[in-house]
Amino acid sequence: MSGNFSFYIGCIYVAVFAGIVGISTVFYRKKRFEKYGYVYKKLGCNIKNIPYFLKDCKKAAFVYENSEAVKNILELNKKYIPYLNFINDKNNYYYFCKSKRQFDTLNDYKIAKDIIINNIENLRYNISSAKANKLIYEDYLREVERLKTFKAPEQIKNIPLLKMDPLVFSLIEKEEVACAIISKPVTSIDFILNISYTSPKGRNHYSRKFLLIHDEVKGIISLIEENLASEHKIKSGNGAEETDEVLSKN
Repeated sequence: MSGNFSFYIGCIYVAVFAGIVGISTVFYRKKRFEKYGYVYKKLGCNIKNIPYFLKDCKKAAFVYENSEAVKNILELNKKYIPYLNFINDKNNYYYFCKSKRQFDTLNDYKIAKDIIINNIENLRYNISSAKANKLIYEDYLREVERLKTFKAPEQIKNIPLLKMDPLVFSLIEKEEVACAIISKPVTSIDFILNISYTSPKGRNHYSRKFLLIHDEVKGIISLIEENLASEHKIKSGNGAEETDEVLSKN
């Protein structure tokens, strides 16, 4: 009887110990995500590509605290983040047809152009912001390459209180740097017109999308601006033409 009792007690101890180890592992992983995941997200970094071995939070934390490359990249991020524009790459607009016949015969391009005219300021801003993002991000990546210098194994050995293989340190450091690099911002936009029709009783629903990519949207906006300038010039001459008449010629 006492043997069985001791066996049960032993099982309980093993279970408790395993539970403590499991909780500790979860705690460290959670702690690392909250500490470093927050830092990365705050600085606009991509944390989706962290490989499995980086879940060893103690080692990753040690590398994070002792890597000059990581510190340099994060400092660089603080310099560039304020100048990046956070805009949507997908600009969705909606048009609801009043009949199935209208849905079938609708001139998608004309509707898209009308919507662009009505939202020209917002789209112009997004295009301008995307262009600025492209230039800023290219400059940022050049700076990253300059700062992304890694220590040789013999230099890593000199890090105070190093408790891991220098090769492991190097592997983790490269991944930490990759995670710290700011994710590519929006450098081009799409105009998406969602056209749909639903029958009165809701039994039938039809939909399609009309897509204009970045350069097409830019071209239409340029055309609209040219036409408006021509209209203004014509009005200044005789005051006879209207905007819609000028646009309808294109």
